[in-house]
Amino acid sequence: MKKLVFSLLAIILIVSTLSCGPVNDPATTQTQGTTTQTDTNSTTHTLTEQYGQYLKADAGYNSSPDASDEILQTLIDGNNRFAVDLYHQFSGKNNGNLFYSPYSISLALAMTYAGANGQTKEQMAEVLHFMLEDSELHSAFNRMAIELNNRNSAREPCGVQGVQLHIANSIWGQQGYDFMQTFLGVLAENYDAGMRLLGLFDI
Repeated sequence: MKKLVFSLLAIILIVSTLSCGPVNDPATTQTQGTTTQTDTNSTTHTLTEQYGQYLKADAGYNSSPDASDEILQTLIDGNNRFAVDLYHQFSGKNNGNLFYSPYSISLALAMTYAGANGQTKEQMAEVLHFMLEDSELHSAFNRMAIELNNRNSAREPCGVQGVQLHIANSIWGQQGYDFMQTFLGVLAENYDAGMRLLGLFDI
């Protein structure tokens, strides 16, 4: 079963590679928890044609997630176990150097996991080592992102900024599909994210 799920994850990772990167959303630019949207009709029309319709819930981003240190550590432990499992899968098929970001993969798939149900959800939780309840899981991912982003402003003793980290993930869906508001709400509240809608099956 795990081999089947890892094969499915490999397909998802290809899509994630295309949709995740250090690039700001063309219509939405996130800076320290604030969002500025383009308001020019002609520009919006062009961006919609190029990048698809942008769909985001009205729920505001939760910049103070209720995730305890214990819950955060449980998420970190699970992410580390997933990283090791994934390394074994990759290393067995690669004799050269290997570079990947397990946190970025876990984060992108956590957004997808928010819309999963039934057997798919169970298999994703098993492979990704998600050991928390849904509300705790997404709150913990939110707090982890905040903790990492805060390191951008931290200074080393010599006064030099030690870390520059920019996290950018986006999730894409089929245009015309009726996505549940509860799912969109999880993305907005915990990941400050919406969805890009495209005719994926028409390409």
